[in-house]
Amino acid sequence: MGVGFEQPALETLLDLYRRDRALAMRLSRAIYQFAETGRGDVKKIAGSEHLYRLRVGGWRVIFARGGTDVWVTGIVNRRDAYR
Repeated sequence: MGVGFEQPALETLLDLYRRDRALAMRLSRAIYQFAETGRGDVKKIAGSEHLYRLRVGGWRVIFARGGTDVWVTGIVNRRDAYR
């Protein structure tokens, strides 16, 4: 499986890397582990045909699946994810 990032998701990950390197690495590992194995705390987002969320602690990775690829569209804190 391949992993791609939309610009806002990549910017969020890079910003987190500058502020909290351990958190950014944990998020990256979870994304790539899911892409390789299909394992993780993943649920389909209600009302969306192609979007899913991956839970990583207090953070949510929003992504789309296309064939064997994962396209990350957003990385948000849980408190902001469900507003």
